[in-house]
Amino acid sequence: MSDNTQNKKELYNSLQGKKVFIPCRLEENQNITFELLINENEETMIPAFFEKDSAEGKFDLEKLIELEFSMLRNILIELPDEISGIVIEPFRDNIILNREALGEYDSATQGMTVKKVDHDKVTYMPVNGTPAGLAEALAEFLEGEIGVNAVWTIFAQNEDERIPHLAFAIDYIGSKFELFPKLAEVIKPFMQPGQAFELADRNPNMGPYLTEQNCIYKRNASVQ
Repeated sequence: MSDNTQNKKELYNSLQGKKVFIPCRLEENQNITFELLINENEETMIPAFFEKDSAEGKFDLEKLIELEFSMLRNILIELPDEISGIVIEPFRDNIILNREALGEYDSATQGMTVKKVDHDKVTYMPVNGTPAGLAEALAEFLEGEIGVNAVWTIFAQNEDERIPHLAFAIDYIGSKFELFPKLAEVIKPFMQPGQAFELADRNPNMGPYLTEQNCIYKRNASVQ
């Protein structure tokens, strides 16, 4: 392993569970918007600071919110591609993590990569069966997640895929940024090495394939 690779691995592992401060502004509609920086390569980045005073007067300290770095990374997945990544301590260490580097972070800390999928360009298909023990593991975990109503398994195929991948359609209330990473950790041991799988919000395009047969978890309540 090269020194550069080892240094990256140490950095990624050190960020796992680390809390950072993010500058934000509150809009009139009560939504929160990240303050952004543009670097010398004209890339738009979310600035993140280990300490409040690291902002060095560039941002209002009262508008800094504290997040776990892993949560910030998960939020970035859902943001437009025009936001190129995260810059840590931009006025000091200036550690730039673009989306490629954040994919390396995912692999180093989770053993898998994570990306956003455009569901308007996905073809869905029925699936027959799931790995042994998966439904039981999901049920045990989800009994402690009161916002999850049901989970179905289906096949999904993106435009650039030759073969479909396994997808989990989820009916839930709450934050996907809290739920999905934990759910992925439950599912991952049941996948083959290198096998892709997807966690997705239940959506109307999936409708014909969300059958009782493909429902592998259902809370003791009706699914609307």
